[in-house]
Amino acid sequence: MLTPFFTDKLKKQFCFFVGLIGIQKGILVCEGAFIWMYEFCRVRNIGITDMATSDNKIFGGEIKNRSAFTVVELIMVMGIIAIMAAVVFPNFKTWMTEYELRSAARDVFSSMQKAKMVAIQSNTSVSFSFTSSTGSPCQGGSYTFTDSSGKLVASNTFGHGICLSTTAGYPNGFRANGLPLGTFGGVVLSHPAVSKTYSITQTVAGGIRLQ
Repeated sequence: MLTPFFTDKLKKQFCFFVGLIGIQKGILVCEGAFIWMYEFCRVRNIGITDMATSDNKIFGGEIKNRSAFTVVELIMVMGIIAIMAAVVFPNFKTWMTEYELRSAARDVFSSMQKAKMVAIQSNTSVSFSFTSSTGSPCQGGSYTFTDSSGKLVASNTFGHGICLSTTAGYPNGFRANGLPLGTFGGVVLSHPAVSKTYSITQTVAGGIRLQ
């Protein structure tokens, strides 16, 4: 079982840090490509002779045979840069998608734990209301948890391709004693871009499982 420990502030800081890592990787890739391009062009286009009588001397010689870059050479260099970027970017994008899906699952899990705690501490029932995702592929969806007086306990609306659904029926909530309110069930979260899915299940004894 996974226990959520990220606050919203920590989530934003973590995403910012991950973004900086991605930018840094991209800069390193481009830097390596440009260093390779510089060394290639330096070796190809600059020749050093041993003529000591020249007015333009560099380490005892002169520069000769300076030629411009050809279109083919520039295309080759740009192609290498594009290939390197194509290798790095998809991996980073997939990782971010998996992170968003995992964060959504932890959000539902955390909200259900909070609802159970409020029900027991306030000696009241907390009702769940889930709205399934729509579309093909499905995305979106939301939930709202309220106590018996109508006071909001927790809510969220998902985006970024997150799909909220159920296979055994959504849970109805918690009683004041911490047991399920009516039918117990579970929530399934998925994303069309990744194969991993998460399920948050309310047990018959009032427990909550994140798998």
